[in-house]
Amino acid sequence: MPDSYERLDAALQHYANDEAACVLGVSELDGFFHAVACAPEPVPSAVWLPALWGGEEYVPVWRNEQEAQAFRADALAHHATVEKALARGECAPLFLEGEENGQLQVIPDAWCEGFLLGMELWGDAASTAPEELLEPILFFAVDLDDPDAHEQMRAATPAEEVELLQELIPQSVFGLREHFGLNKPQAPRRKP
Repeated sequence: MPDSYERLDAALQHYANDEAACVLGVSELDGFFHAVACAPEPVPSAVWLPALWGGEEYVPVWRNEQEAQAFRADALAHHATVEKALARGECAPLFLEGEENGQLQVIPDAWCEGFLLGMELWGDAASTAPEELLEPILFFAVDLDDPDAHEQMRAATPAEEVELLQELIPQSVFGLREHFGLNKPQAPRRKP
């Protein structure tokens, strides 16, 4: 993990407010930025920076201006990286990893939670997103209305289907960008 990701992760975990619907870590931030990149209208940093904390009232009181500027620079750089990758036709979500029964497991949950948080910046356009494109993302995000039923549904889903849904997440991102008429991935130019 690059140093900037570690700094972002540390700041997000340190300054997150329990009372706010905010980004809690770098994987969630990556999902948030992917949603911002799918927004039907550009979302300026003046809007998404406070939104990632849960709103203007939850923006942290930094220890000093240097810390605030460092976070802003790292966040802007990661946002730009996501935007550029998607414009090139690349989507590599930053999923968490963990060990279960001695095997490394990919955990897309936080990324998907961040994506849904970022979708809130789409305004009314979020309701026009095709449900089939959101299905893989919604599958991994916790249903706050009924977390127990959601967890039972996930536990009852065959492992192969879970893996397929996870693999479909990048296609969902590109499908949403296409749905909203955003730039199509450009093929790399060949050198003469």
